[in-house]
Amino acid sequence: MAGEGNGNSGTRAAWKLSPSDFAFLWEQCKRCFYLKVAHGVRQPSMPMSAIFKRLEGLQKLFFDGRRTQDVLPELPAGTLRCEEKSVESAIAATEGGGGWFISGKLDSMIQFDDGSFAVVDFKTTKADPNKANVYSRQLNAYAYALENAAQATASPLTPISRLGLLVFEPDAVNEVAPGRHAYEGQVSWIEVSKSNEDFTSFIGAVTSLLSGSIPPPSPDCDWCRYAGTMSDGSFARRSAPSARPAQVPVTGNEPECPKCNAPMRMRTGSRGQFYGCSKFPECRGTRNLTSANT
Repeated sequence: MAGEGNGNSGTRAAWKLSPSDFAFLWEQCKRCFYLKVAHGVRQPSMPMSAIFKRLEGLQKLFFDGRRTQDVLPELPAGTLRCEEKSVESAIAATEGGGGWFISGKLDSMIQFDDGSFAVVDFKTTKADPNKANVYSRQLNAYAYALENAAQATASPLTPISRLGLLVFEPDAVNEVAPGRHAYEGQVSWIEVSKSNEDFTSFIGAVTSLLSGSIPPPSPDCDWCRYAGTMSDGSFARRSAPSARPAQVPVTGNEPECPKCNAPMRMRTGSRGQFYGCSKFPECRGTRNLTSANT
């Protein structure tokens, strides 16, 4: 479980690190990352839209058990395994005690015929190669947890030879029967580099942050504007926002988020209307009305 206090205040439990936090929360706000891991204080969250969960579930049903040569011929021969798998690594020691471990839920894998494995994440979005950088730490964290599994949870799964995103980018709608339509689009594999060295370096930065004092508020973090930290390290709210910024119903004509390509929603803030990412607060991409309509 996540440790109480920071690395400067006696014995603590090992830090529980979630791979999903490495894709967005770490980059968005070091203070909020620190508070979540070290004190169990989370940003208010917005559940993923039910339609995206439904699309992901349908893709898993379609791909589960399929051979790579039939659906992803650019990959070595193997079989896709699309079932949710809890992963947890053994505790790694840190200076001062306590340590850290990776814990999360992995959606899909590929079991190659040569005995190695790939970590796979499904995305319904634009097939942008830059997404490899966005999700690199997350997928490397899953690979680390599988190769260094806690013996109490599972045997290590090794070697992990590939990491990647399986991206579905819809580009057409066809009528397959009266009243029944189907989305069509390109399915792409975006390779994500596996680097134990880079991941070790990243974890060093994470543990260094967690071992220190609470970081200052991020100027770009909405929730840092409402939350404060007491001198003893406990968390206190200054004044909670009344709710999320006002939203209008989705029309289907909203632009894509410039950060993660999710659909955006029109919102009203202190400076008027703007477009905000539908995945807020996990993603904080915004567009003003002028740039969205150009």
